[in-house]
Amino acid sequence: NPIGIRYLLLSTHYRDPLNFTENSLKQAENTVKNYNDFYKGLNICAAEIYNEKIKSEIEKARNSFIESLDDDLNISGALSGVFNLIKKVNIFFSKGEMGRKNVFEVKEFLEDIDNVLCILEKKEENLPEEILNLIKEREKARKEKDFKKADLIRDKLKEKGIILEDTPYGTRWKRI
Repeated sequence: NPIGIRYLLLSTHYRDPLNFTENSLKQAENTVKNYNDFYKGLNICAAEIYNEKIKSEIEKARNSFIESLDDDLNISGALSGVFNLIKKVNIFFSKGEMGRKNVFEVKEFLEDIDNVLCILEKKEENLPEEILNLIKEREKARKEKDFKKADLIRDKLKEKGIILEDTPYGTRWKRI
């Protein structure tokens, strides 16, 4: 995966030796996958609320990113600020404490810094109709409190390489 290699090269300070192993490459690929899953997973949020704390956290991350890069291209510090933001946004998201405008601001920030990182996969992935129908069927089963059927559908989707995550905003999916 070229983006995984890019991230591995990017995540090491230019003055430090690079520990290039299969394991470090796999970790870099997983980090990029999780980063992109986070970015794509935000789309499900359609709430009309606005959380000022998220805007504040974005500004902290932006300042940390810029200051770290200004400090002899301290990419580790820059990435640390970004991943701290992702961790905090995930907490707000899981509690149902963010809205569409917050999603727009977070995505805008990630797209801005991607001008440096170039690891974001902005292209939306389309699922086959069969998978989409299974997801809808599972959501219906959950609403009807038929959890046995919902669990069976979840397992069937997992066999097809799709993991579901239930959130306060609905169900989001990602590939295994």
